[in-house]
Amino acid sequence: MLHRTEPVSKSLMASSKSACSGYNPPRAQRFDLQLALRYRACRETAWDEGRTTNISHTGVLFQAERLLDAGTPVEMNIQMSEENSGEAVARLVCQGKIVRAEAPARGQALAGLAVKIVEHRLVQSQPTDATSS
Repeated sequence: MLHRTEPVSKSLMASSKSACSGYNPPRAQRFDLQLALRYRACRETAWDEGRTTNISHTGVLFQAERLLDAGTPVEMNIQMSEENSGEAVARLVCQGKIVRAEAPARGQALAGLAVKIVEHRLVQSQPTDATSS
């Protein structure tokens, strides 16, 4: 025999979904790399300068000349250099969205921006030596 029951509340359903799925994806590994970058809000023409604090395959935290609002779509070019010579070997071109924006701390000149990477591609630098083909 079936018995009529009360409907389950939305909050109970929400909590049971996460508990039942059993999967909480691990946070992406971050690499403490200080790399030069240029960034701008999408559709802007002028680039601002910055420097990465850390980077992962899902996002970038960097120090920025100019504070942009959370939610702003951005473009970034991160310069990858050869470790010993410092010569540019590639550029990581990314599109993303600012997920956290921190105004400069007292006495500091640079703001902090955290960007979730939505799309990226690696562009190799062309050799500067005229003898290479």
